[in-house]
Amino acid sequence: GLLLIGCAVPPPTPDLLLEPAQPPLERSRGLDVELHVFDDEGHAISKTRNIIEAFSRTGEFLSRHLLR
Repeated sequence: GLLLIGCAVPPPTPDLLLEPAQPPLERSRGLDVELHVFDDEGHAISKTRNIIEAFSRTGEFLSRHLLR
């Protein structure tokens, strides 16, 4: 699996370039690709609620893919 977490402000940021990469990675590598973009964050995740969500998503992702 592959987890991609990015930020959307200010557009265009390199993180938004991850969005078009998701389907080809899923097709060519057979990966479970999970993408989450924080629309209210800039070049780093700094808001407490988003940090908590990013760590939560990361923990869930790792649990699904490493504890199979």
